Amino acid sequence: MQRVAIASVIAMYPDILILDEPTSQLDPEGAEEVFRVVEKLAEGGMTIIMVEQKLEKLAAYADRILLMHEGKLIQDGAPSEVFSRDDLDSYGVEPPMYVKVARALGLRNEKTGLYPTTLEEMPTELDLQFQADEEPIECTQKTSELIVRNLHFGYGKEDDVIKGLNVTLSGEPIAIIGQNGAGKTTFVKLLKGLLNPRQGEIHVNGTRTSDSTAAKLARHIGLIFQNPNDQIFKNKVLDEVMFGPLNIGQSKETALANAKAMLELVGLTGKEEENPYDLSLAERKMVAMASILAMDTDIVIFDEPTMGQDSKGKSKVKEIIHSLYEKGKLVICILHDMDFVADTFGRTIIFSKGQMLFDGSTRDAFAQEKALQDARVEQPHITQLVRKLGYEEIILKELELGTATLS
Repeated sequence: MQRVAIASVIAMYPDILILDEPTSQLDPEGAEEVFRVVEKLAEGGMTIIMVEQKLEKLAAYADRILLMHEGKLIQDGAPSEVFSRDDLDSYGVEPPMYVKVARALGLRNEKTGLYPTTLEEMPTELDLQFQADEEPIECTQKTSELIVRNLHFGYGKEDDVIKGLNVTLSGEPIAIIGQNGAGKTTFVKLLKGLLNPRQGEIHVNGTRTSDSTAAKLARHIGLIFQNPNDQIFKNKVLDEVMFGPLNIGQSKETALANAKAMLELVGLTGKEEENPYDLSLAERKMVAMASILAMDTDIVIFDEPTMGQDSKGKSKVKEIIHSLYEKGKLVICILHDMDFVADTFGRTIIFSKGQMLFDGSTRDAFAQEKALQDARVEQPHITQLVRKLGYEEIILKELELGTATLS
């Protein structure tokens, strides 16, 4: 739908085109295609103004960056000038990954004072030393378990879009990655009981979902939709967050306490009486998140939780995922943000055309170049950098880079 919306505006050939996070719901390859189209339009004389959270893309394609904070223009300059600022964090902006790596390794240009901002600008003659990341997340109790056997599903009389899946989901948080249309959202809707399989079985803690109903499963499995506008329908934030808990039988007092606790968790305390549609997309996403978390389900499924989030929002989402896991909840996330996957998850499943191409550790997942290509996803930016420098190691975080010297 996002591509259709973009195409409908471009077809009018305006002199000025304003795009508000045009790639937020697209897979990495789809996002790259949008940026290439925008670049061609700009070369043809069209003025493009874009609001976007994918800073690596902006560093590579934008001519100017307007850094704004609390309604004020902080700086108007070239990407290298803006992203080399040492105070970006104070404005809620995390620099592109290549700037973060260059800063950690001391690769600032002595003459200009600027850091390299794109993969192409990074020096290729670096000798790197690596260090292991030893920060496993410890679960305080066993999580719920989902067992999927020979799962098939199709819409109407069409061919199957889920094709014979077999997987057990339990333990540490799990990321599901793959191109738009791979069947990821359909798969989690089947887990949630919102769709019925053509063939196969799903077991939740030993109970077949076909023996239950979507209403009963709602007590055990929570699903946060990709687009919060598809989930939110109340006129007050607090009413929205309380609706789910009340619907599954929580008392009014318990529902209110859970709603307030979850609003505090997602950073929306003080917004209880506001209309959700008066909030930003990122805030509405947090409202939708709080409304499911307040139901206190044993299994929580996020569909694109980082959509529309800035660096602080992503940090908050990561914190929420880890806190749920520490409480013994099974967390499953559909994601297009590979840097977030690398930084947050220990297990990753690669999806393509209704099938699983890989299921294993996140480090091993990003070593599967053929599977990643088939699924139209890319390695994390730091992994791409290390590979460009000729190293075989799969590096997922800048903390894993020990030292670097120019050879």
